[in-house]
Amino acid sequence: MINNFLARAVWLSLKTETRAEIARIFGIKRSGTTEVINDIVITDGFTDKDLSGITLPKLQVFLNSTESDFYKLFKEAVVMVENMLRDGLVHFPITEPGEGYLDLIKQNEQSIKENESQNAPQTEGNKPEAKRRGRKAKKIR
Repeated sequence: MINNFLARAVWLSLKTETRAEIARIFGIKRSGTTEVINDIVITDGFTDKDLSGITLPKLQVFLNSTESDFYKLFKEAVVMVENMLRDGLVHFPITEPGEGYLDLIKQNEQSIKENESQNAPQTEGNKPEAKRRGRKAKKIR
């Protein structure tokens, strides 16, 4: 039997920033409390039930993959998230695999296109008329 759940030991081995970003992307809420003993994090407040929100279908959507090995996909996701954090990129949260996530991507692409068209350099055919300011100058004969 293949395990399609994340062990807390694997979760806690990740950097704090990586765990926080993965939790944000996959919509995982922390339901427990943080426990630290002798400067060692015993638990960061994410329970096994919380971590069950990281599912194989969500990993497949996040990575755009058909791979069925949960841990292989999770490792790829960790690398991707760490690269995103290093490069300052943001990824949309994944609520459910399928339409909701794809709709967010389409909305983002549409808003980017709209911003690009608004900020595009003006060409001769679509230049707006210059605004006239101040008083009109009198012609001197």
